[in-house]
Amino acid sequence: MEQKLRICILNCWGAPLSKCINKRMKLIGKKFASETYDVIVLLEVFYQSSIDIIQALLSSSYPFSHYYIRFLIFLIFSGFIGSGIYIFSKYPLTDAFYTIYRTQGTPLDRTGDYYSNKGIAYCKLLLPDTEVK
Repeated sequence: MEQKLRICILNCWGAPLSKCINKRMKLIGKKFASETYDVIVLLEVFYQSSIDIIQALLSSSYPFSHYYIRFLIFLIFSGFIGSGIYIFSKYPLTDAFYTIYRTQGTPLDRTGDYYSNKGIAYCKLLLPDTEVK
């Protein structure tokens, strides 16, 4: 039996120095709370206030979530501003991890990639009859 998943990926433009971040996060959270996606992947969610706003607005519609924070050693973040990747799902998420790209640029780059330790996020999605990677 074929099962279709509705997935949305959105860059929230929540990078440091962006304007109106909290207002934008509230609008994004309200919009997605009434949508019928199975999985929502939000990019550039860097601030704790953004995380709190989005979580409060989406937790009832999307009870499963994972924010990708990387640690080098006990309680030391590997990225200066974190990965910024936040996944929300209507289905349980397991085995979530994040792999940093080997090439990050230089501290002289003004894009922020060097400071956020860009990489790839991975998780498993547990559907009623199967598991999706």
